[in-house]
Amino acid sequence: MGLSNLKINLSKNVILVTLYVLVLFQFFKIFSLKYPYFIFLALLFLFTVVEIPKSLKFKRLIILMCLGICVSFVSSLYFRNQPVVETFKASIAFFSILFYFFLTNRKFSILTIEKTILILGILASCIYILQTLLLPLGIRIIPVSEITEFGSSRFRIAGSGVISLVFFLALNKVILGKSILIHRIGLFLTGGTIVLMGFRTLLAGLILFSILLFLRCGVTLKKSFKVVVISFAIAAVLLCIPQVNDRLFYMVQKQQLSDQTFVNADYARWREWDHFMHYHFKSNWEMLLGSGMPGGGTDYGKYDKNLQESWIFWVDWGLIGLSWMIGIFPVLCMIGYSLLAFVTKVPKSYLYAGVWFLFLVAISVTTMEFYRFGNFAVQALALYLVVQVNKSYQLKLRCKS
Repeated sequence: MGLSNLKINLSKNVILVTLYVLVLFQFFKIFSLKYPYFIFLALLFLFTVVEIPKSLKFKRLIILMCLGICVSFVSSLYFRNQPVVETFKASIAFFSILFYFFLTNRKFSILTIEKTILILGILASCIYILQTLLLPLGIRIIPVSEITEFGSSRFRIAGSGVISLVFFLALNKVILGKSILIHRIGLFLTGGTIVLMGFRTLLAGLILFSILLFLRCGVTLKKSFKVVVISFAIAAVLLCIPQVNDRLFYMVQKQQLSDQTFVNADYARWREWDHFMHYHFKSNWEMLLGSGMPGGGTDYGKYDKNLQESWIFWVDWGLIGLSWMIGIFPVLCMIGYSLLAFVTKVPKSYLYAGVWFLFLVAISVTTMEFYRFGNFAVQALALYLVVQVNKSYQLKLRCKS
């Protein structure tokens, strides 16, 4: 196994797309890139205008989603007296999905997108692992805000969705026997990072949808045995790492000793559900159109902050909670393009993209992983990849016929 199995050749296009996404991630929140971030988003609006007249897969769902979010600006003004500009600023990260139109306009290759995804996922994992090691020393390179009831810290990283995407990408290649060293490294790093995150829903979803990917690939018994052996080997190595072992122990503790389960009537999520279903909305129209994303300095923003201080968080209800803020219709559009990505015909080597979208929707019933800052840029990459791979797949079928 030579170095060629590890090396990723960096073309100008790979560097360009990677840097663009890093700005949309605000470099994983390591740096404050307020002005470049807004400039890059403004460019996405321009590319969207150029691409709208074209017949593009996912176009209608993405545009309808964005229009629905804009409707929530008006709803917030009417029901919450929050200025449109403040709601827009609080909602700006959603529009990273328009990166899809930039990619479409520039016609990047499938290989360019896959290399970009690999680079971003491995880089995000390395930064997350580094932060985990530095945190006990009091050194913070990315935002860390949550201290658990068991005394450890859990934190997220901007663009975290690319970590799970690389996990499924690498697993897909391993299952089909098409992996190279960089895929195995990616599988090890991203799998370890997801365990370090310490979220039960995320880990359970990863296992469940890994099985789904395995079944969809339809591999032979011999290859199945090989993948199982590799999986156990990776798991054994990960368990030897103290931080990973501690985090797994934390998740088991939380499940056994904590009252944070749905069977508990006093579970925080039931209290949050009760508040938003019975006390939050001023009319059924507001429930339909959304209250708007809370702006930091507005009265509505202060109301949201007061709720958080009372341990009532709309984000705890994932996509359902998001529908309370931006409206039901935009969330349905998000679920719609995710399901469409899953059912779109692609070769077995690219099944991971559709499975990842289904995984993202499933775990986002009770987490904000789907719409975490930066993850719409990751979705744009995955949607574009699905489209390009589908085009190539349909062309080969026509040539054969």
